Amino acid sequence: MTAPALSSTPENEHPIETAEYLLSTPAIEESIGDIVKWIRNRFTGGMVVGPQRFGKSHLIDYCLIELSRYIPGISIKVAECSTYRFPAELAFLEEMLHDLGHVLATVSSCSKGRIRIVSFLNSEATSSGTRRIVLFFDEAQNLHEHHYRILMGFHNRLRRLGISLTVILVGQPSLRAQKSSFVGQDKKEIVARFMTHVNDFHGIRTQKELCECLESYDEHSEFPEGSKQSFTAHYYPVAFRNGCPQKGEAPDRRRTADGVFLSIG
Repeated sequence: MTAPALSSTPENEHPIETAEYLLSTPAIEESIGDIVKWIRNRFTGGMVVGPQRFGKSHLIDYCLIELSRYIPGISIKVAECSTYRFPAELAFLEEMLHDLGHVLATVSSCSKGRIRIVSFLNSEATSSGTRRIVLFFDEAQNLHEHHYRILMGFHNRLRRLGISLTVILVGQPSLRAQKSSFVGQDKKEIVARFMTHVNDFHGIRTQKELCECLESYDEHSEFPEGSKQSFTAHYYPVAFRNGCPQKGEAPDRRRTADGVFLSIG
């Protein structure tokens, strides 16, 4: 591909340089399809499971923007699950309040923390007009049994207030093993509440999927806003004008990727 030409836009401001952009992938579209179905059917929860570094956090960022297109006005919140040696409830509640964006994230007791979270979620869902709220937990494999029981309490209290809560657990394959463990220990109430529905998040599996990803840089991106200039056209204007888009590079990139996978696998 032709070397990049100089552009009037400072390179350090381009979304590629700042990593402040979101483009869809086939895996993201599949996951969003399942998540939308779960929310519309008012399921209490579901799991998105995939290997580390496959883009699951990117999926959550994409959902924060795109879910409102499918379910207008829906309130969406994200909490990060820290690694806990022991399931300390107070730390869990304070971190959750912080991630939710509550101005008073520090609490003096677990009961006050629970009340504050339920009140906040109720307020967010009510003000949205939908009386629904979606709560994503990133790195959900770090949750302990006690954390799930806290979430069950949140769901029950919100239900009595007329609020529908859907919890989306996003995590690594060990999350699936945790589900099996709960089933084996006859703790099926946790599984039934949060783990019945599963989406397997995958990487790029075929040349067609790789081509679709690269096409996003060619046709579904723009910078500066209103310029109608895609990311590919910005960095490779001559090649792009000559009909050599990124998606045309898919076969070579696929061979390169296969070589990398073989070298590490």
